[in-house]
Amino acid sequence: MSVCIPLLPLSSSHFMSSVALRLLNIDKDSVDPIGGRIDRDKRGEPTGILRESATELLRPLLQQAETKEQRKKFIRKGLEICTKVNILDLHKKE
Repeated sequence: MSVCIPLLPLSSSHFMSSVALRLLNIDKDSVDPIGGRIDRDKRGEPTGILRESATELLRPLLQQAETKEQRKKFIRKGLEICTKVNILDLHKKE
């Protein structure tokens, strides 16, 4: 998932890259926030999936895309990568 969806929100979960995890200091020692969960693998390492209130952990990184044009650029790049690996159906959480 790290390769195809760096910071793309899907439903009540966010899928993020290993780079984003490092930038946000989310690791095996990170505590799940109340009402949310950081998905982990068998070794306890974060998989890149943040659920429910854990998605708020992304806010500082998302705010770095200061302009509408930067956000559009990030979304376009993410969608381009997704189509290359045959992820063709995404939706926006309303």
